[in-house]
Amino acid sequence: MFVNKAECLGLKRTLEWIGTLERYNVILEMDCKLVVDDINKNKLNLSEYDVILQDCKTLLSHHNNYKVVFTRHQENGSTHALAWAALSHAYHNVFDLIPHYIANIIINELP
Repeated sequence: MFVNKAECLGLKRTLEWIGTLERYNVILEMDCKLVVDDINKNKLNLSEYDVILQDCKTLLSHHNNYKVVFTRHQENGSTHALAWAALSHAYHNVFDLIPHYIANIIINELP
């Protein structure tokens, strides 16, 4: 359950961040099927996971054009590579130019 809670917390933080960017027609891909399924269900418990899940649902209700979908881990390689790249920085960074190691990850995902 810890992994699901972490995935759900990541989704919540992403929804909060994207909401500040005023983006439309956003599709959020996750490789945690349980979280995606729970987002689309109307169940509610009182666990910490369910409280975070409800926060995600509330944020999604404010943005009708946001969608959370499941994608297989194998198809989500760039996301995991970017997450590992982010972990290599000990502090928050803002880049004016995309670093070459991130650009390579993105270019490798192009069709």
